[in-house]
Amino acid sequence: VKSLHEFSGLEYGWSIVGVTVILRLCLFPVMVASQQTSSRMAHLQPELQQIKARYEALGTPSRQDQLQFSGQMKAIFAKYKVKPFRAFAGPVIQMPLFMGMFFGLRKMPSIFPEELSTGGMYWFTDLTASDPLYILPFTSALSFLALIELGKEQMVAQNAQSGHLMVNFFRVMSIGMVPVCVNFEAAMLCYWTSNNFMTLTQTAILKAPAARSYFGIWDAPKPVPGQEP
Repeated sequence: VKSLHEFSGLEYGWSIVGVTVILRLCLFPVMVASQQTSSRMAHLQPELQQIKARYEALGTPSRQDQLQFSGQMKAIFAKYKVKPFRAFAGPVIQMPLFMGMFFGLRKMPSIFPEELSTGGMYWFTDLTASDPLYILPFTSALSFLALIELGKEQMVAQNAQSGHLMVNFFRVMSIGMVPVCVNFEAAMLCYWTSNNFMTLTQTAILKAPAARSYFGIWDAPKPVPGQEP
């Protein structure tokens, strides 16, 4: 953030936004790969469940049964061109970056107090203090809720029951964010809000039929009987 501030001459608030945009653009291919895998995983679930049901019906499977089960699973993944671990690439790569920005921005007010105290923008000119109008905490929470609503179809695609539980959990979490975030420094909330809006934009792009077709992201399958919402 400081490097971008010194190189571009932007205020620290805009430098935080700039770094966030750069990070989200770098992570976009990871986001695409994760959605490609998740969309295909949703389609192969019925076949996978059939194989698992037959395997569990064996009771105590033999070594040969185990090898056959493993081979059938690999065949299904190959059929749908799925590499399961790619679905976890997004969270695994994004979490260290998010935590790095979180702890870095929490420390910045103690390292550059004078520069940050006048480096904000609009109504939050002091990045070392909390938002005096509470706009950033509410905007951050609402944008997070919008992200959940926009991406809930993907959450429930593989398993409707657990997917809806996750959606409701994150809905409650978005409401609980407000009282937690009101005392956060404006620098932190500036990052969270801009990150949420960038993610919203990218998610909206990947919801468009043309983009999904271009990137090879499949539409959600029809609900499996017994798993309808």
